[in-house]
Amino acid sequence: MTLLTSLGLPLLAQESLLFRRYNINQGLSQNSVYAILQDRHGFMWFATQDGLNRFDGYTFRIFRPKPEDRSSLSNGLLTSLAEDALGFLWVGTDTGFLNRYDPASETFRHFRPVSSVPPRQERPAITSLLAERSGRLWVGTSSGLVRFHPSSETFQLFRSSAQDPASLSGDSITVLYKSPQGDFWVGTRGAGLNLFDPVRGRAVRYLPGATVLAVLEDDGALWVGTDGGLVRLDPRSGRTDVFRNDPGRSDSLAHDRVTSLIKDRNGDIWVGTRNGFDRLDREASRFIHYRNDAFDETSLCDDDVLTLAQDRSGGLWVGTQGGGLSLLDRVSVPFGHLRDKSGAPNRRSRNQIWAIMEDETGTLWIGTAAGLHLHNRRTGSRQNYVHDPRNPGSLSQDIVRSVIMDRRGSVWVATESAGIDRLDPGAGSFVHFRHDPRDPGSLSSNEVRCLLEDRDGSIWAATMGGGLNRFDRATGRFVRFRHNPADASSLSTDRTYSLCQDREGFLWVATWGGGLNRLDPATGGVRHYRHATTDPDSISDNSILSVTEDRAGNIWAGTRGAGLCKLEPQDREGGRFRTYSEEDGLPNSQIYAALEDEDGFLWLTHNRGLSRFDPATGKIKNFGTLSGVQSPEFNGNAKFQSARGEMFFGGINGLNAFFPGKVKDNPYPPPVAITELQVFNRTVDIGPDANGRVVLERSTVLGSAVRLSHGENMITLKFAALHYAVPEENQYAYILEGFDKDWNFVGAVRQATYTNLPPGEYVFRVRASNSDGLWNEQGASLSVVIAPPFWRRLWFQTLAVLSALAAVAGAVGRRFWLQAQNRRRLESMVEERTAELVNANSRLQEEVAERQRLMGELQCLSVTDELTGLCNRRGFQTFGGELLKMGRRINAGAFTLYIDFDRLKNINDKFGHLEGDKALLDVASILRRTFRETDILGRIGGDEFAVLGVLEHGSLVEVLTDRLQHLLEEVNAGREASRRISLSIGAVSLPIGPTLGIEDLLLAADRKMYEQKRLKN
Repeated sequence: MTLLTSLGLPLLAQESLLFRRYNINQGLSQNSVYAILQDRHGFMWFATQDGLNRFDGYTFRIFRPKPEDRSSLSNGLLTSLAEDALGFLWVGTDTGFLNRYDPASETFRHFRPVSSVPPRQERPAITSLLAERSGRLWVGTSSGLVRFHPSSETFQLFRSSAQDPASLSGDSITVLYKSPQGDFWVGTRGAGLNLFDPVRGRAVRYLPGATVLAVLEDDGALWVGTDGGLVRLDPRSGRTDVFRNDPGRSDSLAHDRVTSLIKDRNGDIWVGTRNGFDRLDREASRFIHYRNDAFDETSLCDDDVLTLAQDRSGGLWVGTQGGGLSLLDRVSVPFGHLRDKSGAPNRRSRNQIWAIMEDETGTLWIGTAAGLHLHNRRTGSRQNYVHDPRNPGSLSQDIVRSVIMDRRGSVWVATESAGIDRLDPGAGSFVHFRHDPRDPGSLSSNEVRCLLEDRDGSIWAATMGGGLNRFDRATGRFVRFRHNPADASSLSTDRTYSLCQDREGFLWVATWGGGLNRLDPATGGVRHYRHATTDPDSISDNSILSVTEDRAGNIWAGTRGAGLCKLEPQDREGGRFRTYSEEDGLPNSQIYAALEDEDGFLWLTHNRGLSRFDPATGKIKNFGTLSGVQSPEFNGNAKFQSARGEMFFGGINGLNAFFPGKVKDNPYPPPVAITELQVFNRTVDIGPDANGRVVLERSTVLGSAVRLSHGENMITLKFAALHYAVPEENQYAYILEGFDKDWNFVGAVRQATYTNLPPGEYVFRVRASNSDGLWNEQGASLSVVIAPPFWRRLWFQTLAVLSALAAVAGAVGRRFWLQAQNRRRLESMVEERTAELVNANSRLQEEVAERQRLMGELQCLSVTDELTGLCNRRGFQTFGGELLKMGRRINAGAFTLYIDFDRLKNINDKFGHLEGDKALLDVASILRRTFRETDILGRIGGDEFAVLGVLEHGSLVEVLTDRLQHLLEEVNAGREASRRISLSIGAVSLPIGPTLGIEDLLLAADRKMYEQKRLKN
């Protein structure tokens, strides 16, 4: 009788893939996606039952039919997509209309490839589209194959003929596919597959009677998805192999209806079916299934797969019937994630991984909080072992903290609080080793945290409270190493957690509260490394969660919340550690485990995911759940590295398995698009507005130029990096050439706003990086022109000069004419005409002076508060900036007062706004009487004033503030209480450094003012 207990439930039924979901909740117009395409700019397009969706990685822009707009879509139920050589997007519909989208104008034109079909005059539905590089467009319909000639905008129809065996085998076209070798394949509904010659219009027929739904060429073989399984076809011999669903085989095809096929850049073939998403293992002729899990938001969004597509960065897009979209990115998500997906009640405990070990057969031994689980990834076989109180040979306890296999093939299992179990080769039950208080040769404690086999074949056990134990194989008993307060060479504490043997044979013991211990197995002597608050070179904390040695002989200790500590060989005697923490780029300082890869990188787990650390440079790259990490939280000492270099780390949601050398930065720099232009927060549309004025001639995506009037000087530009792997981590930088002096690096912010732009010509440029920091340096650009007002334009200034010259010329001409008519009186008339000329010039000068006076008044009004005559905020910043420049030249300081008129609203509400305006004028008068002529006075808000001046000596601010308070008391002396003026004042004085600005001073004074308000209240 077998004494091992099996749960009978599948553990780690598959390696989990991390799918990102998009549906109506994220902005998709409808959850049934029939076609997917990435255009030349990088946008993703999705055809749904309710319109066309353009996606930039963050937001969906939806195009729907508008009955009143002939340039919109013809109807909303869309079936197919294609982009032609000119960049036009073609959209097929179920009503037979073909729509051509122009990305420049963002409008549609409608075509009807096939006329209505009798007897019911139904319009044939468009089922598939194929655009060739030559510019030709092929249209598959439910009533034949159509070729579109773009030059003449005419259609040519190819149909089946019962009398012609070289015609198409059927008229109901389901799929169009052009292989890398140039072969053109046409699939039909119920009439098989055709190899079609477009030049002669002839076809060679395959798979008679089949409904073909997908076609894919791979190394000369043709894979054909049908409603009766997946067919591998050799076109030369006609030989076929059919893969179907077999209920008796878990690795057979998920469903016989194969709707879509795609080959990714790794060479894997993916199969979309009515019952999930399969990856074909061609060597083993088996299928690995990926399906929807109602309890897992990172699983496939729905099992009814309709279409597949691959974007240029390697992401696989899965369109489903009713479930929306799923995105699988195996480049930016490099970590395999294994977990229990059975839905069992103890599923959470089974995904709590504490120990991992792989044996020579490829079987993973996984210690969890719900037993010991075996999973052979080569064969797919699984076995689960748990504690059974009725079975003395079963596992001692379900919480397994460490698993190792010794050189004899025995498996040793450490449990949370029930000692150690050993499973010998061929044995049917576990042998138990537990603590016996009466037996000094027994295990010193049942709380075992780590097991290790040393180079001599001895088994060591670290316990939590019983110190360290070495198993003597000859006697079957344990030798204990305990803390002895009277022996300085004993363990520093009995609470031991993790073990490592270095190349010299020393045993390094991580303890809980006792620092790091180095034990000499030959003598039993222990060297202690403890944290000392007075020694910055000591180990950073006394609670150690993991310890390992790298190939250079460095010891690395992961601490409980104090970072990663490095002890180099030459520093062992001195005990000098180098500590790496969050200040060095680690996202978290609680280091659970560390492993070294073949390139010398350390892989670290903590409470913020997984990190790759380069000891040579100190550079750290962090990975979170968006990269496939099982959870932000890992478990202490849950690590294993196989002989092949594969690494395993366990956490609270399963384990990650990966080959470090395959974790590469995404090499695809993202295309960047300017997606929207706003003026005063209103989106600018392409083409003429209601008044016939054109601001934007074509889409900003195509780099259109924008021309605005001088009053349209607040603009917002929105942009996106069209890289879909981890869009939250894409980074941006932008510059407005002609305005900004340097690039603005803004992290993940995707818009730029400029206010009060002066007239001029600008170029807006934006760059972006992908989630791995690879930048697209070219980026995108947009020309922006803000026209000057008419009085600053050349034509107006020229006209003014010409008018003046015309007046002068007219006067001189009149003079010459009069001289010609009155030659006889020339002498007497000269003085008179000269006087008239002088008067004309005087009037001209007066007009010019009057125009200059009016323009000066306009300029003054732009920087002056209309009520008080003080500077407005713009004037305060303008004149204040000049004052700061002057003060900086003479090495002076600056002072600023921020003044708030308390309870101005009460005066307005009780006595009216005229009384409130009078009070504001009184405040302005007080400020003028208080401060010097060289100081800048401003009303910078409705009830807020500010003062800026150059500081000659330290007591000046106090003197001026006292004078202000005194004058305020004089003004309030003759007023009733409800009309009195109350001011809150914040005053600061600062040296005028090279970077000190007006806003810095205002902000500092504002803070002081609010401190005074709190004291006053």
